[in-house]
Amino acid sequence: MTYVLIEPPFHILDPADAYRLNVKGYTGNIYSITDANGGTSHTEEWITKHSLTTKTTSQAQTIVNNAISEYNDDLPLIGSRDEEPQSSVTLE
Repeated sequence: MTYVLIEPPFHILDPADAYRLNVKGYTGNIYSITDANGGTSHTEEWITKHSLTTKTTSQAQTIVNNAISEYNDDLPLIGSRDEEPQSSVTLE
């Protein structure tokens, strides 16, 4: 599993990429990317193509944790009764 930080605006996948990659997004603009066939060649090619920097699991986890904390800290400022605090996420 490879983690990358992708800042918006960014169009994640074109149709060919969507066929070859599995992408899962997390709070904090962290995405895990794996080849659909279980290898790593498409993942590495896609990361290079978009000049993205990979993150270790620990780095990605820190970014996700900080984003969740920031979101939850800002909830009283948002003032919406429909918003729920986000719970913690453990990356694989």
